[in-house]
Amino acid sequence: MNKEERLGFLIAISLVLLAIGGVVVFKDARLANNEDLSFAEDIKPLIIKRCAPCHTGSYRMLPNFIKYKKAFMYRSSIRERVWVLRTMPLSGKMEESERKTIKDWVDQGGKK
Repeated sequence: MNKEERLGFLIAISLVLLAIGGVVVFKDARLANNEDLSFAEDIKPLIIKRCAPCHTGSYRMLPNFIKYKKAFMYRSSIRERVWVLRTMPLSGKMEESERKTIKDWVDQGGKK
């Protein structure tokens, strides 16, 4: 790789990292300003990341929270178990900011 190609590669990588950082900063700013959270943008990714082993329809007895209607129907219970009791997820692996995002989404009315 010659000098120009390396420079182009470094610029491309820098732009990608800047874009990723901008998304994170934008989301954090939204949360800090108490802007409305949505299931599609804020909650579903958390469910996929933290709740998917049990709550994606794999187990017939457990609700599938990937679907908005189910998550909305169980939102109070989800809030209770994630924020108050802290019994979910069973693995215990959930950042405090993720717990607060779920709590805030429920408190805001569970926007789709």
